[in-house]
Amino acid sequence: MAISVNPELGLFIDGEPYLIKLYFKETTTPAEINLTKSRSANIAFLMFDCLRDDCPEGTKMAVLNVKKGNLIVPDFNVNDQKISIQGSSVHFLAIWEQV
Repeated sequence: MAISVNPELGLFIDGEPYLIKLYFKETTTPAEINLTKSRSANIAFLMFDCLRDDCPEGTKMAVLNVKKGNLIVPDFNVNDQKISIQGSSVHFLAIWEQV
């Protein structure tokens, strides 16, 4: 299974490199996806895992909640996040195969 990651911005903020994914979704119904701490950590980890070799050392992976104007720089453990993403992928694929 392949997952692509496309951050929209690469910036230096106070001299530090950042890759930033813009999050535009607006919660309009209970079924909408909220930007939770876990979801922002997943996004940041995927950017880190896929793009770290192409970034300056020490690049921070971040998500900008455009609606709220919050820049979220999640702190995550690489091994824990990798296990979490792999588990979610296996779960999704098991459900998908039943459809």
